[in-house]
Amino acid sequence: MRSPFFFILMLLVYSLASFYVLFRFWQALPNIKVVKIIYIVLAVLITYLYLFSVLLHHDVPLSLSRVIENVGSIWFIFLLYALMAFILIDLVRLINCFFRFLPNIQSIGVFRTWQVVAMSVVGVITIVFLIGYVNFRNIDIYEIDITLQQKSPDAKQELNIVVASDLHLGNTIRKKTTQRFVEKINSLNPDIVLFAGDVINSDMRPVEALQLDEELKKLQAPMGVYAVLGNHEYISRDVAAVTHFFKKANIVLLRDNVLVIDKQLTLIGRDDRSNQSRKPLHELVAQTKNDLPILLIDHQPYNLDEAVENNVTLMVSGHTHNGQVWPITWIVENMYELAHGYMQKGNSHFYVSSGLGLWGPLLRIGSKSEIGLIRLRFAEN
Repeated sequence: MRSPFFFILMLLVYSLASFYVLFRFWQALPNIKVVKIIYIVLAVLITYLYLFSVLLHHDVPLSLSRVIENVGSIWFIFLLYALMAFILIDLVRLINCFFRFLPNIQSIGVFRTWQVVAMSVVGVITIVFLIGYVNFRNIDIYEIDITLQQKSPDAKQELNIVVASDLHLGNTIRKKTTQRFVEKINSLNPDIVLFAGDVINSDMRPVEALQLDEELKKLQAPMGVYAVLGNHEYISRDVAAVTHFFKKANIVLLRDNVLVIDKQLTLIGRDDRSNQSRKPLHELVAQTKNDLPILLIDHQPYNLDEAVENNVTLMVSGHTHNGQVWPITWIVENMYELAHGYMQKGNSHFYVSSGLGLWGPLLRIGSKSEIGLIRLRFAEN
């Protein structure tokens, strides 16, 4: 667990970044006292209201929670891009102090130069956001073909395994989007559906109010629909309610469980590493007493070598969102051995989804919302 010092440091960095960006926009305001007072009030609210709502959690009314969560998360991404833009602009201005390559323009039309700069920053970020929204709406199908040697006489020639992670159902991913997700999954004709964690965002209240379990019940997979918990289900602070939700949705929740599915494969669902008392992988694999392929669902893609050492055939994960927005995509890529996509190590196969849903605003900038379609083929020795 991180120390309070870490969170204080992060709050300080966040506050300084927000002040820098908000001060730059302040410089573009007209010299009208009422406008500046309103700006200060809105600036403080947009900077800290979301953080306070996270601390208060269930004490915030549901309708207000939705507004705060959506506005606050949009602000976080806007802050990231505005910060990069103003740092770049100020760097250019600093260089200009020594080399004087910029024209000395005080105004453009009726606007002061800095007002034009601020409006341009907002305009460019708005365009980037629109592209990010369109990118989120266009769900990608990540296709993987794996052929295995198979000893079971009951094995089908091919299984369609559909993997989805990080739906983050809640205040942002609501009923219509959930319906679209279910329709897209069903269109792939899955034999089995695997949810690799973070199906719930962080608050069960909107999920229950919208009865999103009724939408997930429409999933069609003859071999069943299975899920594991992610870190966000633990953030919800109500794992019992989450468990009940999956039961109502006809989704089998696996928490360090081992199942044999239709005599064709062994499915292991690990509890999320947020649970420090979850079982070691070798104990779960020891419960498998057959030669069937071992499919492992583990939300966070750490310790891939552990899966190789325990002869896991296929491990599916999520969690990373592939960074979700640039340049965080670059950071995430260097945080994990496999941040997104497919990889084979030894005899083990790995797939890490970038996520079907997302955290925060409906934006994918430099990443894609996706569903994994794994065609598992069986060949006799």
